[in-house]
Amino acid sequence: MAAERALHSLGYKPERVVHEDHFSIFAERSRISEIAVYIVHASLLLIFLGTVVDGLWGWRGTLNLNEGETSNIVELRDGTARTLPFAIRCDAAGQENYKDGTPKKWWSKLAVVEGGRDVQKKEIVVNDPLFYSGVRFYQSSYGPNGKVDRLMLVATPSKGGEKRELGLAENETIPLDADTTVRFNEFFPDYAVQDGHVYRKSNDLENPAAHLVVTSKSSGKEFDVWFPEIEGIADNSKAPYLLEATDLKMGHFTGLQVSHEPGQWGVWAGVVLMVVGLAFVFYVVHVRFWVAPVRDPKTGKHSLWIGGSANRNRDAFEQRFNDLVTLVEEELKTIPGTSPSKKVAVVAGD
Repeated sequence: MAAERALHSLGYKPERVVHEDHFSIFAERSRISEIAVYIVHASLLLIFLGTVVDGLWGWRGTLNLNEGETSNIVELRDGTARTLPFAIRCDAAGQENYKDGTPKKWWSKLAVVEGGRDVQKKEIVVNDPLFYSGVRFYQSSYGPNGKVDRLMLVATPSKGGEKRELGLAENETIPLDADTTVRFNEFFPDYAVQDGHVYRKSNDLENPAAHLVVTSKSSGKEFDVWFPEIEGIADNSKAPYLLEATDLKMGHFTGLQVSHEPGQWGVWAGVVLMVVGLAFVFYVVHVRFWVAPVRDPKTGKHSLWIGGSANRNRDAFEQRFNDLVTLVEEELKTIPGTSPSKKVAVVAGD
């Protein structure tokens, strides 16, 4: 019939509704739009549920690791500690800078150690955490730890001889010759001298000092070598070797934010569901059309009633409704044996 062809041309799938004394045609599109409000409500419930689960069973804390260090102890926000069933090792950490020297990003190469073996490795940066066994490790800070990674030296025999380049880690002892050794005794990132003693003012690398001990086995003497040379304390000129510091490589730590959030699946599921629900609310319209032939009992003439409704965006629906009426009228004109006087269309729409 004319109405079915018109609905098909607009992209609808009309259905015939047949009763004993009359029949009609019904078509609709995007019925799911009617449940959009329930989808949004369900998303809010999921977000609320996930938040409650995190509040009851979740926790957050921090874990600071020096390069090469392994630990499974997390300091929680309430001051207590939590022991993880696995350990985290920091293999390396670093900082990338912009051209003006300001920090661009921090990164850490982490390894998960469980059962004595590495089970997972990842280089993390801000907003790209390591996730393992329900626990997330976020990059949160980076900086010097106040400890020396390597002190580079040039050693020259006091009585003349060939120079030698060497590197010392803190508390490391290496031989200079068969009779002489040098030990990196201690390091002060920010030192001060009081009453003939050197002490540490802070862990900030503000005024560093390195203390080395040169030992002569044959004489049984020890010489305190300081960089810088501290008057009244240092024996730099008395030592059997002239030592010069050429470079100081500081150790660094990586600061990790650690969190266990078992309710995040609910929060993120709720967020996704809310986006879907709001998309249906704002962009999907439930449109319905009814077409039914109606006989006037007084004149015996038939009219075609067309009705429709939309749950939102009525202006656009009105244009579509008018397009349907126009198509139906054009289809009626193509039916053989009919005359314009017999083609009456009564339109009802909301």
